[in-house]
Amino acid sequence: MIGKQCSAMLRYKVITLDIHNTLMRVNQSTGQQYSRVALQHGVTLDPHILDKAFHSALGEQRAKHPNYGIHAGMSSSAWWTDVVRKTFTTSGYSNSEVVSKIASTLYEDFKKPMTWDIFPEVKSTLTSLNRLGVCLGVISNCDERLMEVLQATNLASHFAFILLSVYTEHEKPKPEMFRLALDRLRVQPEECLHVGDNIRQDYEGARAIGMDAVVVDRNQSLAKTHPDISSDHFIPDLTKLEMLLL
Repeated sequence: MIGKQCSAMLRYKVITLDIHNTLMRVNQSTGQQYSRVALQHGVTLDPHILDKAFHSALGEQRAKHPNYGIHAGMSSSAWWTDVVRKTFTTSGYSNSEVVSKIASTLYEDFKKPMTWDIFPEVKSTLTSLNRLGVCLGVISNCDERLMEVLQATNLASHFAFILLSVYTEHEKPKPEMFRLALDRLRVQPEECLHVGDNIRQDYEGARAIGMDAVVVDRNQSLAKTHPDISSDHFIPDLTKLEMLLL
């Protein structure tokens, strides 16, 4: 009853949120994660070299096979195995059998809560927004493992829907990704706020179809590099969302 009373006074009916670097982040650099797992399989490689090689391999894979290769008939596991293989080859290690084992371990590890850190204010903020009566949803360019992560970290229950690019066959900033959320709830774009950390994918993607949007800028770096965007469209963390609603 309280939620229904409050929702009539809210500026937005729906808030959609990105996940990676908005609600949570990997608790070490990718290079450190890859180095740790490699060591479990008897391989010693510099995390910094792996990290640089990973970002190169990831960019190449995304260009060649967007959205986890779903349009090429790839599984997300096979897609990530290719990324890991390219990462290790570039880093100077190419034992295919061992790299396949490393890739398999990494794929499973990224399903587990131990790999992720939830930002301190996230759970309390989501709880407050739920109590106010606003509908919360996820719009994320992630593969299917995110569902397991959100469930294992007790975040999934806060959301009325979770849209993952690997299932929708669209990626942010494509308008179809955002329209799926609007159509599902039968709301107008101006009744919705999208929250994310990526200017192109989250901010520009949502605003292109008429949604409001804010950028989570935890270290104040994005506001400095995008002076063309109004400063009040940047927030330091999620605690500011309740103020934006009322």
